[in-house]
Amino acid sequence: MKYLIFIVILLNSCTSYIDVPKNNLNNNYVVFDYNNNQNNFKYINKVNATADHEVYYTTNFSISLPKKIINWNIVDNNFFFEYDSKQYIYIHLIKMKEKNLIIG
Repeated sequence: MKYLIFIVILLNSCTSYIDVPKNNLNNNYVVFDYNNNQNNFKYINKVNATADHEVYYTTNFSISLPKKIINWNIVDNNFFFEYDSKQYIYIHLIKMKEKNLIIG
């Protein structure tokens, strides 16, 4: 029983990084290249649409991110990147009336 508890604690304390080259992601709207020194994230949204009171414009941006990412997520115009040191990078895209894009 002691060994089982030790193994569970050991496995939970080990953080696995997702930013290794074999995990590169490339689909219709996200390109995430995990390189040796940094990560390159590119978001491509080619959809122009209107739903209720929301207007969605074509959105494109790219950013270089530090290594050691353990998790990331996209929710609407919010991008979250989590690191093992419990630090986060949060990107919020603000759409302007004239289709200008501001990263805040």
